[in-house]
Amino acid sequence: MPRRNTISRTAVAAVSGVLVMGGMISLSKAFPAHIMAFFVQPAATITSIFLGAPLLRTDEGFLIEASRPFLIVAECSGVLFFSVLLSLLVFLAVKSVPLRTLAVSLPIIIAASYCITILANAMRLIGGWYVGTMLSAHSASSAVSRVAHEWTGMLVFIPILITVYYLAERRLCDETQSAKAAYKTPKKSRA
Repeated sequence: MPRRNTISRTAVAAVSGVLVMGGMISLSKAFPAHIMAFFVQPAATITSIFLGAPLLRTDEGFLIEASRPFLIVAECSGVLFFSVLLSLLVFLAVKSVPLRTLAVSLPIIIAASYCITILANAMRLIGGWYVGTMLSAHSASSAVSRVAHEWTGMLVFIPILITVYYLAERRLCDETQSAKAAYKTPKKSRA
């Protein structure tokens, strides 16, 4: 019987993760101005502080006027990373966390996903700026620059996803195992 419960919780968790991801992507398309305000601006601000360069708001996005200026547009928001991260953590929570504490866990998961996304996206923007600066110094073609831009994102986002998954799974599985052990352990009566 416990095997069936595990399978059904995993199925519910998988569906929940897919729904979260689809919902976030749909929301990002429906409200691009909010995406700029909640995702692009914080990451661009961190990047401009790190580079020591002023940040200007333009019609297209945010312009960082560093030694090699670059424009951060809505496509650089990190919303897809946020969607993947949030759906991954929701999947783990629904699969592992007891239902009575799931309502408390979800706001924490959303806040943690948002903070991790902003910091990861700022790291990607900073890395992309350095890679772009090196490539422009060597007069690289635009095709090489685009490939380097994509690889910079992958080299930042994928290790962060793997690390967060590892830490979250470890934490949630440890809590689940200790909760199950506490539930199964009979209480000793005092004689």
